[in-house]
Amino acid sequence: MPTRPRTHQARGTARPAAVPELRDNANARGYTRTWQQFRAAYLAEHPLCECDASCCPQGCLLPATDVDHRRPVRGPDDPAFYDLDNLQALAHACHSRKTARHDGGRRRGKGNMLPTGV
Repeated sequence: MPTRPRTHQARGTARPAAVPELRDNANARGYTRTWQQFRAAYLAEHPLCECDASCCPQGCLLPATDVDHRRPVRGPDDPAFYDLDNLQALAHACHSRKTARHDGGRRRGKGNMLPTGV
């Protein structure tokens, strides 16, 4: 009769080191309650994904779940943070593809906002 695989840590084996958090939490990056309310209102006005042809050549008719900044912003003090011309509603899969394409498929790491002067 098969036995269940072991689920506990064997004695004498080292536990992997905790992976350090690579970037600040969402609130520290400017995605506060104010942003969440703004995001909900924006998605109510833009219920469908607005991705471009490079993302979905056939066109995307998925419901939008994410609000994306077309051009990266430095934080909530950046004038483009709440600029309607800099925002687009995207389906989560389309947002993930755009982010991976923009970031090269990697998390940008701590301090992911653009450096001053870019």
